Amino acid sequence: MKQISIFVLLACIITLTACSVKPSAELFCVSDKIAPPDSPAFALNASIPDDAEALTEEDGERVIYDQGDYTIFREAFRAESADAALRTVTGRDRKSLQVIRLSAYPQEEYRFSWTAAGETGDLACCGKLLYDGTTCYSICFECPAELENIYRSAFYHILSGAHLEPV
Repeated sequence: MKQISIFVLLACIITLTACSVKPSAELFCVSDKIAPPDSPAFALNASIPDDAEALTEEDGERVIYDQGDYTIFREAFRAESADAALRTVTGRDRKSLQVIRLSAYPQEEYRFSWTAAGETGDLACCGKLLYDGTTCYSICFECPAELENIYRSAFYHILSGAHLEPV
């Protein structure tokens, strides 16, 4: 029995000497910040009513439509945060707006409304903002406050259908 264990021990010594512990591979991570592209990666697609006339050229950044009773503003721009984007679109801080966050993936989606003073009286305003982390896409409506009840349903349907499409 002792001879068998010596042979096993010798066999282990002979075979294990060929084995060695390999040094671990060096692992490293390159962390580069990728600059976002100059132009937006998406375009905000919304069903603009046929009777709304484009007052500006559709260059992908900002378009203004006038229907007569109301105005539509559609734009895309860079923003640090959704709060900064809301401030840019409305001219107000988030606390002074009625803001509802509808989703967070794949883009943050907000609906909001506010009132403003216009040249001929009070204006009722509402909008939708989509924020992908670097770029804000928004569509807003502005109409005289006394006409808001007439167009509320139309605004709701246009805002609900507004979505992003790859450029």
